[in-house]
Amino acid sequence: MATQTSLADLAVETLAAVIEMGNEVDNECPERHAIRSLKRVAEEAITSGFRLALELSWQAKQLKKLSREIAEANNQKVGAGSTATDGHNAN
Repeated sequence: MATQTSLADLAVETLAAVIEMGNEVDNECPERHAIRSLKRVAEEAITSGFRLALELSWQAKQLKKLSREIAEANNQKVGAGSTATDGHNAN
């Protein structure tokens, strides 16, 4: 049975693989430009993915905060509402 790789393990493996892309590629290597370009694009993709994930985590944090604030406001509204026994607001 295959085990699922953790996000941290995937990040480490990916970063190591991208770093390794440029190993043993010197100025005499005929494919050096293509390999360096691929490495640059891979680094840009990782950077973009990290930034996007961070932005999404910030948005999720703000959404949780807003949800709590709305729930608290609703609880306060219910607590300060009508004293009628039927549960309907007197307005």
